[in-house]
Amino acid sequence: MSETDTKLMTVSDVAERTKVTTQIVYRWIATGELDFYNLGTGSKKASFRISEEHLKTFLESSEGMKL
Repeated sequence: MSETDTKLMTVSDVAERTKVTTQIVYRWIATGELDFYNLGTGSKKASFRISEEHLKTFLESSEGMKL
């Protein structure tokens, strides 16, 4: 899959998919556990997006850990 074909998900999408709250997803982002794109650079409010590949890598590295 090329980068231009990469599906980007919102924090809410990731929370729903992993069955956790958005606060937990934001914690994963803040601690660097989950890679993300910040589409809100230069604005007052960040707009985080997570690629399918980043989520897959995160989930594989977290296997066995309690989400």
